[in-house]
Amino acid sequence: AQPGQTFTHGRVAYENQQPRTRITDTAYTVSTGLQGKLGDGWTWDASYTYGHNQFYRETFNMRNRALYALAADAVINPANGQVVCRSTLTSPTNGCVPVNLFGEGSPSAQAFAYYTGTAWAKLNYQQHAAQFNVQGEPFRTWAGPVSIAAGLEYRHERADATVDAITPTNVWDLSVGGAFKGSFNVKEGYFEATVPLAKDLPFAHSLTFNGAIRYADYSGFGGATTWKIGGTWEPVDGVLLRGAHSLDIRAPTIYETSAAPATSLNNVLYNNVTYPGVLIENAGNPNLQPEQWKTTTFGVAFTPRFLPG
Repeated sequence: AQPGQTFTHGRVAYENQQPRTRITDTAYTVSTGLQGKLGDGWTWDASYTYGHNQFYRETFNMRNRALYALAADAVINPANGQVVCRSTLTSPTNGCVPVNLFGEGSPSAQAFAYYTGTAWAKLNYQQHAAQFNVQGEPFRTWAGPVSIAAGLEYRHERADATVDAITPTNVWDLSVGGAFKGSFNVKEGYFEATVPLAKDLPFAHSLTFNGAIRYADYSGFGGATTWKIGGTWEPVDGVLLRGAHSLDIRAPTIYETSAAPATSLNNVLYNNVTYPGVLIENAGNPNLQPEQWKTTTFGVAFTPRFLPG
């Protein structure tokens, strides 16, 4: 091109080293517990658990688009006739190394080292969990003892993510995530019971009813009640039918509500056409609420006497 003219130039940089990722995931858990008897067949147990997880991700040979633009903007230094970055004419100590984009193998290793670097992200996740439970058989029906259990539970979780200094500027080719913090706690109480209804009858070798209810108070979402009703029926010895119907919930995780935006390149298949290199951004949504659904399950177990074990 003549001076003052422009043109579009594209190339595949086979000379560049491919990005390489190393992940280190370290976790440990410490637990302690107590258990005892209350008399008349009642028992209790209590426990506390602390867990810590550290996730560390490094991606090497990441291209810094801002530095790459400076390296590609190469000119002749009028003072000595050498090829230099245009930016060094006004900032001689900025360290810019010009890159030659014309011809296979033309970019130098020094230029590659200038406009690439290592992106990293670190996530520390901590959890405290404690619970107290009691179990017993307060009375009997003619079919057998009624069993109940009740308890209280508490859980606190905290996440703290940090990243390298360049990631927040969004100049890496790919994102390793973003810095964020989040925490929540949940306090729960539950009660469950199993009641035998029949035993050793012509139509029922055994018949039992079971039910449970749980209330959970989440610091970020408020309270939610879940429940389950079910039963088991043995029409004859060795054949067990079971069924249950329940209302269940799932609360969003800290990552789902608080994670900073992260961009990745993916291949997208749409109408049987593949679109390569599509930028997709994932981010937490603070407006998420617990999901609710109802579940019905049925099952059968066959344990014939002629096949022991």
